[in-house]
Amino acid sequence: MRALPWVKRLEAIVREGRWKSLTGRSSHVLVGVPVLLLAVVLALSIPFGNVGPVASLLVIGLSLAARDGLALMVGLVLSLATFIWTGVLVFAGAHIAAYLGSFFV
Repeated sequence: MRALPWVKRLEAIVREGRWKSLTGRSSHVLVGVPVLLLAVVLALSIPFGNVGPVASLLVIGLSLAARDGLALMVGLVLSLATFIWTGVLVFAGAHIAAYLGSFFV
């Protein structure tokens, strides 16, 4: 219930018909790839790693529902930032695990 005000703000920003060519039928297939990857990232149990995919999926879902291409582009850029952030977290976690593992060898 705490997220409801944020969703209402996003719904106020999203407008129908902007960059309509990006929300056509063929683009749904192309948007499916990042959405699937976001779902995989969401399923990973990475600390502080779930906020980005949820925000990206929220923006992408609202933009597809409203057929707003500009919001879809924002959602895709947000998902790219999410993938980079997840990579940084995985890379840092691997280095931390290797460092801590060196104490036990």
